[in-house]
Amino acid sequence: MMTLSLWLASCANLPTQKLDADIFYRKDLNMTIDGKPYSGVAVVDNETVHDITFKPQGHLDLLLITTCHREDSFRTDQNKSQTFSYRYQPVPGIEDVGSCEMRINAYDKEKGQHSFGFIAFRAREGGLKAATSCNGEVAHMVAASVCEAKKGLIQRIAFAVPVQATTKKACPLTRISPTEFEYRSTLGECLHMFVDDEMNEHKHIVIGYEQVLVREID
Repeated sequence: MMTLSLWLASCANLPTQKLDADIFYRKDLNMTIDGKPYSGVAVVDNETVHDITFKPQGHLDLLLITTCHREDSFRTDQNKSQTFSYRYQPVPGIEDVGSCEMRINAYDKEKGQHSFGFIAFRAREGGLKAATSCNGEVAHMVAASVCEAKKGLIQRIAFAVPVQATTKKACPLTRISPTEFEYRSTLGECLHMFVDDEMNEHKHIVIGYEQVLVREID
């Protein structure tokens, strides 16, 4: 009981964390996409329309939504509910093909308790299945996957069949076997592409962060 009391007291005395523009923070924006909840990062099917609700950890004053094709900004400081609904219709031939992820920044102008989100989209048909071991969790994904983990930690991805991998020099990837790979999370975003003999593809996006934001409880 004494240990619990000391722990609660130490948490109550945590200082408010000021956002440092030079630090890559873990994403923790609460999102509901087509009725399903996500925290920070999400992988969803590339449909013709998505209904998305954003609810940040802090106050919501400005929302910035960016893809490979668009940048939408919304002032939301008059929104008392601190949520924002957004209907996303990918532009055919640009946003519904290749690697066109959505990045979301939710800004809190008073306390700096900003929140960040990331959404990856996978092809609606076909795709290569993968088992990802990311930050202590194992997930089985088709066509696309995202792994967010602290910089320097070891992660793995495995397939049921032998695959070939393509990646950038700045995003090292070690082959353990014909079907399994290992890597350490690097700072920022890395994209690894895998393909099997039948040309089925899987895109694996790695997001390496430096710190977790300490949130101020209202």
